[in-house]
Amino acid sequence: MYSFANKFALVTGAGSGLGLSYVRELLLKGVEGVTLVDLNESSGESVSAALNKEFGERVIFVRANVANLDQFEDTFQTSISHWKHLDIVINNAGVLDEEKWLKTIAVNCEGTTRGVHLGFKYMSKVKGGRGGIIVNASSIVGINHYYSAPVYCATKSFVIALSRAMGTSIYYEHTGVKVMAICPGITSTSMYNDILNNVLLSIVPTLKEKIAVDLKSASIQSVEPVAKAMVNIIQEDCNGSVWIAEGGEPPYKVELPTIEDLKKSPAT
Repeated sequence: MYSFANKFALVTGAGSGLGLSYVRELLLKGVEGVTLVDLNESSGESVSAALNKEFGERVIFVRANVANLDQFEDTFQTSISHWKHLDIVINNAGVLDEEKWLKTIAVNCEGTTRGVHLGFKYMSKVKGGRGGIIVNASSIVGINHYYSAPVYCATKSFVIALSRAMGTSIYYEHTGVKVMAICPGITSTSMYNDILNNVLLSIVPTLKEKIAVDLKSASIQSVEPVAKAMVNIIQEDCNGSVWIAEGGEPPYKVELPTIEDLKKSPAT
């Protein structure tokens, strides 16, 4: 089983919510050091100080916008300069804003892709690294698409495809880096709490009311079981795998269908 001893991690979008819970769970599992990356400087500095008080000096904070390549690469350089090694990258930073959909794509697609490429660049065995694991944050709506957030759903499908394609043996055998994806179900975070303010009202003005009704029957989990699911996924160490973490239950791996699985009779 994968050991967290003498390992160092970098987690994006880690100033609050799921990202912060991932950092805490990694520390509880024995990771030696974590670089906490977030755009919100006050939040990042505050939670880093609190974690260092609780766990010892095992966290550093770096402010960065993952949609900015130079800023994002600086976080990797700072992390390795401080810890000397990097073994785990969790690309968690994400945005849900259907009206400002270019921003959603920039963070969720471009930011995650940058994180994957930088993870390979700085962890690859052929470039002086020790190999490592990249976990990309997708969502259950990347598989079961939901009308309330079409662009967000599309970006999370993108993350799954990216993770599966990069998580193939040809990349791992050359670099020693594995890639996986986690797909949380509905989770109590600021993104969820603010969802009604970020939907496509410019197209359907009554959309907020319809979604509000749907959410009344939704099963909402806390961040803690998702964080435990994250470390379980890392311990499973299964390259190219996609995992669902919903309802506060342990994660389960899904096998997505191929064209051959889906093929039906041809059109006439």
